[in-house]
Amino acid sequence: MPSVKINNLETYYEIFGMGSECLILHGGSENIGTMYHLANRLVEKNYKVFLPERRGHGRSEDTSDEFSYEQFASDTYQFIKTFKLDGCFAVGYSDGAIILLLLAIKYPKLFKKIALLGGQYHYDGLEPYFIKALKSDNVLKLFEKERIEYERINKYRISFEKFLNKIILLWLTSPKIDYSDLEKITTPTLIISADRDLIKLEHTISMFKGIKSSHLAIIPDANHNFPISRPNFTANLILNFFNTKP
Repeated sequence: MPSVKINNLETYYEIFGMGSECLILHGGSENIGTMYHLANRLVEKNYKVFLPERRGHGRSEDTSDEFSYEQFASDTYQFIKTFKLDGCFAVGYSDGAIILLLLAIKYPKLFKKIALLGGQYHYDGLEPYFIKALKSDNVLKLFEKERIEYERINKYRISFEKFLNKIILLWLTSPKIDYSDLEKITTPTLIISADRDLIKLEHTISMFKGIKSSHLAIIPDANHNFPISRPNFTANLILNFFNTKP
């Protein structure tokens, strides 16, 4: 099981394929396994993909500290530096998209192009029904699939409930990216969302308008799970964007 020390924590990762380098960041409460189908589509088109698991997720080590997107971004930046991925392509799903936003704001030349899948720049972009679900007494049942997978592969003996509580607190209170900071992003950006996403459509459009170098795609008849449930469709959008010269 490959791992590397990132900010003093054992971080699990996988690398496969040959060709242009592409970083792929998974969603919150998940692990890199959810991104395999999408990653394989990129590998088939001559991309070498790098898939790290964030601190506390999957097989990666954690601390007792609360999660923050800023810390996730710092970890990801160190991963990029460790593997010399400056100038790579990048795909971020959900929490992964938020991390790419933060990095693109702070490091305008870090990526060649980025694809943001189901991400938001502020927590007020979440649909009210999702916020209500996160605050319900039955929230553990909503993440039963994630619990089973977490307990199967995590070796650090941290309870899934404790992990999920950290994730929910993160989702309910962040990110809080200032809208004006979106103008700092000069990296060519593809924003992909679903017409039934748990991110408000108007929030996604607002992000599209705030990032001057961005393009927008809304997948019809789909929900927030679209990179997992419709990987071929999603990959085709990403590949078309990555392979198109400015």
